[in-house]
Amino acid sequence: MRDLIPADETRPTATFALEPLDLLLFRDGHPFDAGGRASTGLPGPQTLAGALTSALLEAAALDPAAVRAAVRQTGDLAGTADVLGPVAAAIGRCRFLGPLFEITAALPARTGLPARGLVREILLPLPAHLRRAAGTGAAVPLLPLRDPLPGWSGSETPLWLRSEAVLERPAGFVALSAVAGLLRGEAAPADGMVAADEVFGYEDRTGIAIDRERATASEGALYGVRFLALRPGVRLVVEVGFDGALQPLIDGLEGLLSLGGERRSVRIEGREAVAWPTVAPGGDGRFLWTIAPSILPQGNRLTEPASLAAAVSGYRAISGWDLARGGPKPNRFAAEAGSVFFLPDLELPARGGLGRPEDVRLGWGGYLRGNWCYA
Repeated sequence: MRDLIPADETRPTATFALEPLDLLLFRDGHPFDAGGRASTGLPGPQTLAGALTSALLEAAALDPAAVRAAVRQTGDLAGTADVLGPVAAAIGRCRFLGPLFEITAALPARTGLPARGLVREILLPLPAHLRRAAGTGAAVPLLPLRDPLPGWSGSETPLWLRSEAVLERPAGFVALSAVAGLLRGEAAPADGMVAADEVFGYEDRTGIAIDRERATASEGALYGVRFLALRPGVRLVVEVGFDGALQPLIDGLEGLLSLGGERRSVRIEGREAVAWPTVAPGGDGRFLWTIAPSILPQGNRLTEPASLAAAVSGYRAISGWDLARGGPKPNRFAAEAGSVFFLPDLELPARGGLGRPEDVRLGWGGYLRGNWCYA
């Protein structure tokens, strides 16, 4: 199963919430110069993995220049034990999952929990195979057809929903308390879904470049920037799997971190471990619901194991700058979080990651396994 990496249940995990102290900026691969516009989106997994890795290296009192030199010499941080010592190599073996969102709000009315004031709830991206009647209401899943549609020429099985209503795909997130039902193939309740604009928004600002020699505005150097603004009570969440020897560093990880473009500050706080729901295998097959963007060899398909059908949320181009190696990372495309891949009746791990091991370690392709039946 080349495209599937099971979750490592043998190592301890820690969960952290990141609270922005200002607007955030996560640039894409488009050029950004005078007269241009830098547009941000949600952070990619490697951004959070890099920030936490840097924080752990700093907590271990490892010299950044020595780390960069060792990584260039050995190829990756996990292989630097002979150069930097076992702690650095253990940090290089950490496995990340995120970014997720945490919302602190009056969610009991939304999720059916007993009323007890403000609560913290983990939000996951809504799976792309859900549809609901235009407006409001529960969202029900599209399912594979047992027999192809007349004239169907696609290489995968079509997804179908028997309904006379005008359907729309809901956008946003679902509360973790409603996830177990989705994994069993049930509808997403209206009170378990959270619209994207309740979680984050964007703020546009205009700036001008400064001529450092003259300490004046550069002529014709206006630019625009779109920042990410999390709503009040919303935080980014990342889960870290680590070697037990790193427990003292993990326990002491708190304070401020720099995250994304312009090194914007976030406050990091520890959280209780996420209680991930799982369901026993059943029905006609399994689906894998990605809760992080996935870098797959064929973009919208799994090859090993091969998917029967897929509902893909969209794509993003990813690249970045490798500080350790001093050069750009390769430009690749990732299927957005919330993509769903339908597979036959296979024995698949309940949690894991899709893609290459080195990408999954950084948080790409994290998935939950659910069950489906033919439409």
